[in-house]
Amino acid sequence: MFLFQGPIIATLFGSAEPEVISNAHTYLCITLLTYPLITIDLVANRLLRGAGDTKTPMKISIFMNSVATMLNVPGNSLSIAATALVGKYMGRGEAKEAQNSLSYITALSTIFKL
Repeated sequence: MFLFQGPIIATLFGSAEPEVISNAHTYLCITLLTYPLITIDLVANRLLRGAGDTKTPMKISIFMNSVATMLNVPGNSLSIAATALVGKYMGRGEAKEAQNSLSYITALSTIFKL
């Protein structure tokens, strides 16, 4: 995948600005580092499940998801708020207000994740 990142990015973002292409390369390089770890996790979980041990993979998944959730609390809180606001406005047929609310929530989410 690392060898083909140039053609993949060119196919997906061919006419994008050079800064976007550069950021896409950086993002892809960082995420490609996690692929072997994800593969090891998936294979280990499937091996344990195939051997009849379903509790250990479940405990590992619960632990890892708990850690990921705790590290992303501001983002999760804002996602819940966004869902509630959009539902509130769309239920009354006020699409413009829903769009404005999402803009503010997206801005807040970006600030918290930085």
